[in-house]
Amino acid sequence: MLHDQAAALIKALGSEPLVDDSEWILASCPLAPYTHKNGTDSNPSFGIKLEEGEEPYFHCFSCMGGSLEDLVGTLEMFTGNDPSHAKRYDLKTARTILMNMDVDLVPLPEFSEFGNQKMQVFEEWPQWYVESFTPWQFCKPAFQYLKSRGVTGEQAKRFDLRYDNAKNMLVHPYSNVYGKLAGMRGRSLQGGKGHTGHYDYTWNDTNNANLVWYNEQALGHGEPVVVVEGQYDLYAVDRVYPYVVANLTAKPVAAKMAKLAQTPWVILFNDSDEAGQSANKKYLKYLVPQGIQVTTIDYPEVLGADGKPEKLDPDKMGSHWIAEQLNKLGLV
Repeated sequence: MLHDQAAALIKALGSEPLVDDSEWILASCPLAPYTHKNGTDSNPSFGIKLEEGEEPYFHCFSCMGGSLEDLVGTLEMFTGNDPSHAKRYDLKTARTILMNMDVDLVPLPEFSEFGNQKMQVFEEWPQWYVESFTPWQFCKPAFQYLKSRGVTGEQAKRFDLRYDNAKNMLVHPYSNVYGKLAGMRGRSLQGGKGHTGHYDYTWNDTNNANLVWYNEQALGHGEPVVVVEGQYDLYAVDRVYPYVVANLTAKPVAAKMAKLAQTPWVILFNDSDEAGQSANKKYLKYLVPQGIQVTTIDYPEVLGADGKPEKLDPDKMGSHWIAEQLNKLGLV
């Protein structure tokens, strides 16, 4: 790595090169807000070692040392778990410098199920990002919440569920059909309105939610596939039928619907509300002309306390009812 690239990396990590000799570039430690006492490095103790023919590395006398990949990865982990200092860093630029690539550095727009995602390209996430969160079984609130939603321990383990202590959320990692980590969806454990709150995590300004289904591996078997909206709807179906994917939103997205062409039969278990029924029409409009059989599941009419039809979904109906519907179709 050239000296100017190392200097640019230091700047992208929120610091300024102070001493630049033939072997070392010294600066205030970029990790200081997270690892130093009082969050500062008033007597700069950080440097990047550059030696011809050798892999560059960093060392800080106050906290840690390692490869430059370790440095950027550690900051990605810290800012993901505690974004209070995130504005200090330009981690996308840092990644680009690290990979020595000349690319367009305009970041992807924030995830929006209504946005134009035609130009979005899948970017694999590092596995350590998931592992930086606490496993579900070591967190009592997560354990109790999963139990209340009927999620089994086997399911929680298989889907590698995690807990985000900073946001008090259950974290649901998901991968694409090839097993490459694609992203994480958070579910708030707060009571009241926040109880159903969702949060899409980002890494390196990347969010693949518009490109990848939750449990997308179910598409790789050539079996009939059940489509649901949310991850807890998916868990309800998964307890009786394994080939199920969740859109993580009501609105169908073309890039994801195209992946359903791998299966000859799609069974729609979308919610009974207006958004879910509108989504059914869009799936039918897209898939049927391609010769794919599509079946929509009708919910019984249930009136709420206000006398109006109540919103129903697979999670609310339960696995027994789901099994009955799939049994009628000859799938279980």
